[in-house]
Amino acid sequence: MHTDPIDAAIHHVEQLFRTVAGRELQPAEVPYAPIPPEKDPQAYVEEQMQRLSRLLGTLGGATQTRAQPWVPTATLWFGPQELVVCVDLPGVKARDVNVVIVHNAVHVSGERPEPADNGAPRLTRAWAESGTGPFTRVIPLPPGANTEEPVAKLADGVLELRFPRLTAAQIGKPVLVS
Repeated sequence: MHTDPIDAAIHHVEQLFRTVAGRELQPAEVPYAPIPPEKDPQAYVEEQMQRLSRLLGTLGGATQTRAQPWVPTATLWFGPQELVVCVDLPGVKARDVNVVIVHNAVHVSGERPEPADNGAPRLTRAWAESGTGPFTRVIPLPPGANTEEPVAKLADGVLELRFPRLTAAQIGKPVLVS
């Protein structure tokens, strides 16, 4: 029936759509065909990727792809005198980051912008391994972090938060009950 592997793959995706959605797929403006020799292969493949993106968006009930929230990676370092929290925020400017300490946890939020188009036509994301848009990250601090005196610095795409460590005498001070 479908001898070309690409044609067979598209046929299977269309069958999946009919099974999941319970209805027929609306016909595309241009049916699938091998890359015509007169077309630019890169432009043609991009057109087909947009077609697949529309199909997947229709499967999810959306008319366009939805941005997935992203959570930046973080690392907590222990030292004898301090605790250091590092949060990877590539492409984020310091003015776009909010840091709040609540109940012995660091709440980091902000927004990572999409790349600027520099006057060119609007860019369309083909795929991504890193996120853009708003983010929130909550990092619990272990006992012993002095949250009264943190030092924060954003350099080279890494937010670094330094907390002095409390001494054993400062942790768990007894409360006198009268």
